[in-house]
Amino acid sequence: MNLDAIRHFLNADPFQPIELRLANGDRHQVRNSDNRAVGKNVVVVTYDDSDRIAWCTPHQVVSIEKIAASGKRKGNGKPAS
Repeated sequence: MNLDAIRHFLNADPFQPIELRLANGDRHQVRNSDNRAVGKNVVVVTYDDSDRIAWCTPHQVVSIEKIAASGKRKGNGKPAS
């Protein structure tokens, strides 16, 4: 995916929670605008409930989906049990 397209979603005003879907099947939810960073060739997602950090390059992102602001999910994108 194009880095400008990714920035469009991550920098939306007002911020809308999104899920980044990667080519390897990983999913990373960005539920808070403070939990993302975009560099020249990298996207970084942090998680509030841990020290976990996920990073990917734009070409690994195959789609971006808007998600509801509520509803907890695990870091792998699956519903929490």
